[in-house]
Amino acid sequence: MPGPIVVEPGEGEVVPPFGPVIKAPSELSGGAFTVLESLLMPGESGPPMHVHRSHDESFYVLEGTVTVVTTDGERAVGVGGFVFVPRGTAHTVTNRSEDDAVRYVAIASGGLERFIAELREADDAEARRAVLERYDTEPVGHARD
Repeated sequence: MPGPIVVEPGEGEVVPPFGPVIKAPSELSGGAFTVLESLLMPGESGPPMHVHRSHDESFYVLEGTVTVVTTDGERAVGVGGFVFVPRGTAHTVTNRSEDDAVRYVAIASGGLERFIAELREADDAEARRAVLERYDTEPVGHARD
């Protein structure tokens, strides 16, 4: 069995153009999970509200206060806070602060880094729809019941 893999601060693969940083791609865990480090500047939001049908996602807040938004409402989560978003839950994240950045670790069941990279490379609406479909993810306005 191989030894541990260490990713130092400032290391990892950045998904262009400005993050997140892949700390552990899903290949390292045999497809079980992906670990990403994300940064939201003041007033910045994550992706539009969406639903992952085939993977779970978790967030652990390292700096600032992230607001997790779901169809059930929103919740501000500060440093040391943890959020589990089970598959099938519509969600997004945002930084409501006007002054402070938010840095958090996202842990998702397999393949999230490939989904993000492919989605960023999609150059039109049809290509984005194909990526969303391939990863069983839907914008909230078009989610299945």
